[in-house]
Amino acid sequence: MKPPPSSSPSAVLLRKARLSPYLFALLAFILFVTILYGEDFSCIFGQFDSDHHSHLNTISTKKNREKLAFAIGETERGCDVFNGRWVRDEAARPLYEESECPYIQPQLTCQEHGRPDKEYQHWRWQPHGCSLPSFNATLMLETLRGKRMLFVGDSLNRGQYVSMICLVHRVIP
Repeated sequence: MKPPPSSSPSAVLLRKARLSPYLFALLAFILFVTILYGEDFSCIFGQFDSDHHSHLNTISTKKNREKLAFAIGETERGCDVFNGRWVRDEAARPLYEESECPYIQPQLTCQEHGRPDKEYQHWRWQPHGCSLPSFNATLMLETLRGKRMLFVGDSLNRGQYVSMICLVHRVIP
């Protein structure tokens, strides 16, 4: 014979205390996210101290005052690379020939597919108030030594990636 079900408070508590595996997994996930993003949550809920806030403001103002490493003739208020104009540069353009770069996909080679002009290759962006130096592949390779560069995006980013590889390909023996 089976003993009658126990209705003592301790037996009821034991049955209720058992967590389903799904509830346990949910609680473990919430705990993991809380630990992982704890600082972000404290910022969201406004619980970080004013010293930290003032330190961040100091860092951001220092970054604003720093000169751009690639801008020549930069003024005190900085170099706005977004405002400028396109200027013709016969001497230094194009930086590479389409036929010299083996990384351009055949369907993207304009001259091989009959584009009659090459004039579009002789233009460069000139910001107001400062100059951008010509691309230096050796400097870029030295700067990126031991680091990784990631291109994320669509076919436009792929075009920029291929163009950069073609620029670097010219200096690699």
